[in-house]
Amino acid sequence: MSAVTAGVLLAGLGSLPAEAAPAAKVRSWKVSQVTGIKEPDKLAAVSVTGRRGAWALGHKSDGQLTLGRWDGAKWRLVKAPAVIRKPGQYQYYENLAASSDKNVWAFASVNDEPTQTLHWDGKKWAKKTIPGGVRVAAAATVSPTHAWVSDLYRSELHRWNGKVWKPVHTPGTVADIELTSAASGWAVGVAKGQPLALRWNGKQWKQVPTPHFPPGNWGIETSLTSVVAPSPNNVWAVGIRQSHDPDESDKPVVLHWNGKKWSKAAVPGRYFSGLYDVRKDGQGGLWMRGANALFHYRAGKWTKVQPPQLNGYDGAYQDIANVPGTTSMLGVGYGYTDGGNATDGAFFATR
Repeated sequence: MSAVTAGVLLAGLGSLPAEAAPAAKVRSWKVSQVTGIKEPDKLAAVSVTGRRGAWALGHKSDGQLTLGRWDGAKWRLVKAPAVIRKPGQYQYYENLAASSDKNVWAFASVNDEPTQTLHWDGKKWAKKTIPGGVRVAAAATVSPTHAWVSDLYRSELHRWNGKVWKPVHTPGTVADIELTSAASGWAVGVAKGQPLALRWNGKQWKQVPTPHFPPGNWGIETSLTSVVAPSPNNVWAVGIRQSHDPDESDKPVVLHWNGKKWSKAAVPGRYFSGLYDVRKDGQGGLWMRGANALFHYRAGKWTKVQPPQLNGYDGAYQDIANVPGTTSMLGVGYGYTDGGNATDGAFFATR
């Protein structure tokens, strides 16, 4: 059903903070399953709840959600909550956050409509509308009484306290949220064209200075798209440096927090434009998603891994996640079928 393309080793550029252990062989990815839904569908988000639990969310061509559950060995499709879709609406965006199989948040946006917010308590789905017409960009949760989402267009976060959502103003827009506990976490994004990093201490979000990137003559914007915190003194954020100059390509951005300050990390920028969805790999390194490939970093070495194929066509990764306590990785996305004219939701995994 799939063909796996071997990773291509890229030379590490510069010295990045890393463990002293030698770099392990990078594992390739494969298509582990497809949804098999008759109509075109795509999977967009995955959230792991433990060694034997994960959820995946996407949509079908009719605009309704596709929901998958993983039991540690196999994915199966389960009944998804219905979403409201008006005639003529065709752009979809899904997000997912889960801390256990009794605390799962699903977010579905159709066109520019406010996000439809749904919560699973282990028995049923219930609507938990966020006031103010929020379009959810990122979400994270650590318990049924503690969750955060960010607004795609506005400089604000919203906190769920178990009963209601409450807004919190931020200096800029937030693209990703990483909670390590109810009293610790990070949020990253962009403010006035520069990288934005916010730290949660259990009571409030505080902005932490990040390295400055010159704006250039064409109004270059440098934004962070994702963050992961393997430990309090080892936090990574990735993003993109976007230029409006037609002769200048976008470049990747990688920052590292050592417990005291953020610093720039060197990356092989000629291989890709921006980076997204940075995740732990379970062995001291990182996985992250590029535009058309996955990238692995460990101990000063970068590896580019091409997507496995489905029916002779490249698969498209939309989200990836580490299975905690292991080196296993899960991913979701889609592959092309019917001569490349249709899509089939696909589950990816490391091999």
